Amino acid sequence: MLTCVKCGNAVRGRRCRVCGSPTPAEAMKLAYRTISRYSYLVFAGLLGLLAGARYYPPLDSERLMMIGVCIFFAPILLHIVSALRKRLALDVGWLRAVYLTAGCALVLLALGTTANGALDRGEAQTIHPVVIRRSAIRGRYSVTRVAQVKSWRPGRELERLEVNSQTFAHISAGKEMAVTVHPGLLSMPWYDHVSPAE
Repeated sequence: MLTCVKCGNAVRGRRCRVCGSPTPAEAMKLAYRTISRYSYLVFAGLLGLLAGARYYPPLDSERLMMIGVCIFFAPILLHIVSALRKRLALDVGWLRAVYLTAGCALVLLALGTTANGALDRGEAQTIHPVVIRRSAIRGRYSVTRVAQVKSWRPGRELERLEVNSQTFAHISAGKEMAVTVHPGLLSMPWYDHVSPAE
């Protein structure tokens, strides 16, 4: 017969009749149910960040994505460690706080990235950098085409720009490209209208 972890009395059913504490199995179910609610916010924040970076790609998108991925996986790794140590029911309080903090951080990153491009009213510039190399990264369902160009920003050597298939087919190393660069509402430069230089 199961005994209550809190008061030591015999437990029948899902909760202790003396103190009302749930059984270990029921406590585990409640912990998973509680944490799963907050995990939705983390997934929503990451999807929002990916969408914002897709429509208004920052020049420093690699750094932004690295920050986003680290924030996304931090609560998941802590969740796994807690589950392996069989402390999930006991750790549910601080795990919930970690998921909530990570989710809010990702949502803020997503909103900032989107607002940086969507609300940008600064004057755009057309830059003509020289292509250093190009590459196609093939995933399971899509292909990401990238052009690395000589940077026009001080203190940097290369810029990594995603291009469409048509542009990719007409560029090569040593040739110029035309890139429209915007200053960004939050001073995060972003780009669009990447094409071969005429």
